[in-house]
Amino acid sequence: MFQRYYIKCPVCNKITVLRIQAGFLPKHPVRFNCGNCKISLYGEAFFDAPRVTLNMYRGEIIPENNVPDYLLAVSGEFLCSKLKQINKNEDVCTYLSPFMDFISTSGQEVFTYFKNYILNCIDYIEKMQNNYIICNQLYFLKQIELLKEKLSYLPSDLYPLNNEFDIYRAYHFVNRQFYETINKHEANAIARFIFGEIENFENNNISGLLKLVMYFEDKNLLDKWEYNIFQLNNQFIESFYKFIPILACKYYQSNIEDLEKIYSINTISFEEVEPLYFKCYELLSDTLALLMAFNNLKYRNDFTIMKDGIKFRKKAITTLDEYIAIESKGFKIDCIDGTEMYDNIVFGTFDRAIRNSIGHFNYEILTQDVFNQTILFKDLKDDSKNESRSLLKICFDMWKMYIAIQNISEIIYQTKKITFVLKGIRPSVKF
Repeated sequence: MFQRYYIKCPVCNKITVLRIQAGFLPKHPVRFNCGNCKISLYGEAFFDAPRVTLNMYRGEIIPENNVPDYLLAVSGEFLCSKLKQINKNEDVCTYLSPFMDFISTSGQEVFTYFKNYILNCIDYIEKMQNNYIICNQLYFLKQIELLKEKLSYLPSDLYPLNNEFDIYRAYHFVNRQFYETINKHEANAIARFIFGEIENFENNNISGLLKLVMYFEDKNLLDKWEYNIFQLNNQFIESFYKFIPILACKYYQSNIEDLEKIYSINTISFEEVEPLYFKCYELLSDTLALLMAFNNLKYRNDFTIMKDGIKFRKKAITTLDEYIAIESKGFKIDCIDGTEMYDNIVFGTFDRAIRNSIGHFNYEILTQDVFNQTILFKDLKDDSKNESRSLLKICFDMWKMYIAIQNISEIIYQTKKITFVLKGIRPSVKF
C-alpha cells in the first residue's frame, strides 16, 4: 500500500507529493531534493501496519493540495522511479509502485528471497551489533581476558580459547558472521579460494609464503588493516537502512548502467555517501600491496618481484618495496589490470574521477540534475574532462568496493594465522 504525503519546500514553497511505499521494513530514511530550488529535503518513515508515519526534518508536511508541483515514489526496499514534474493532483497515480515494479521485473520468488535476506541482515544487526563492536574493541585494546569472556558463548568444541591462535580464530568468526550475513555466497567462495591458495603455497613454496607473511607482520600492516576494516564495518552497520535499495540492485534483471537510466534511490544523499565512498577507496587502495604480493608469489615465486613493464614517471618499478613507497593511489590502482589472479578481487571497482574530486572537494552538488540525481565531478586542470555520475551508480560502486574489502579481509586473516604458527602457537582443534 501507499501513503501520500504533501511536502512543501521551506525555501520556494513548491510542493512535492511523496508516495511512500509501505513495505516489510519497520522504518527507513527519506532523502530527496526540491525539483525547483534543489535544496535537500529529508525525513524518516515509520511503519506499523497498516499505518505509515512520516517525520520531516527539512520540509513541511501540509494537507493534500490540488496543485502539487512534483511527484516522487519512496521505498526503503526498492529502487524508485525518478522525481517528475506534474501539473495536477490526478497525475499522482501515473506509475507502478516500487514493489509492483520489482515484482513485474523479478518475480514473487525473487522478492521472497530478497525480503528474507534483508530481514536476516536486520536481525543480525539488532541482535549482534553490540557484541561485534565490543569484541573488536576488546581485541584491539588487547583486553584478552575480557575478550575471552565475551567469546565464551561460542561452542567450546569448535572455538576453544586456550591460546592466542584460538582467540584470534574465535574473533574472526565473530567478524565473519557479519560478512556471511550480507554476502554468504561470496564469503564462502573467497574463503575456499584463499585457503586453497595458501595450501598450494605451503606445498610448493613454503619459504616464499613465510617471507611474505613476516614482511607484512613486521610492518604491522595486517593489524592496521584489520582495525580500519572494523571501523568501516561499524559505519556500514550504522547506515545499513540507507543502502538496502542498493542491495536490491542485483535482483533486478538489468545492469547498473540500465538501472540508473530509470531509477533513483531515495534513502541516502550524496553528503551521506561521500565519506564512506572515500574511506572505501582509500582503504581498498592501501590493501592492494597484499594482493600484489600474492600475485608476485604465485607468478614469479618471490613476493617482492613485480611483473615486468610497471613504471612510475618513466622509472621501472621492480620490487614490492618500491611499489609501496609510491604515494600515488592512481598508480597503484593502474598496476591492477586484471591479468593476474589476485587482480580479480578488485579489478573494475575503482572510479578515480570520483575519488579525486571527493579528495580535493572538487565537485558540485547544488548544481546537480535533481531529476536524474547526478553530481558533477570536476577535473582539477581541465573542465572539458569533467564527469557526471548518478547517485545510484556512486552508491553501487561504493558497495562493490566494500565487498572487495571484505574479501581482502579474509586474505588478511588467512595470512595472519600463519604468524601464530611461526611463534610456535597452534590451534587447539584441527580445522
